[in-house]
Amino acid sequence: DHTYVNWRVKATYEDGNKTNFPQGSWYTTWSSCWQNNGEYGGVDANAALDGCAESESTPGFAAVLTLAGLGAAAVITRRD
Repeated sequence: DHTYVNWRVKATYEDGNKTNFPQGSWYTTWSSCWQNNGEYGGVDANAALDGCAESESTPGFAAVLTLAGLGAAAVITRRD
């Protein structure tokens, strides 16, 4: 299990130029439940089930963040 996921988009233009979004570093998507050495932690950890709750307190947050990043990359790419 991960506490976060790093990701970025690499745009390749028709003229051969390439750009990373975001420039420099990576986007980071955080989790509210994680496992470390067999023990679960975070605000959505469920000790009774020895794992994570059925749903996190921010459902779909990672998907929204991912779609926003991809949308921004597409808009910037299509400007030319």
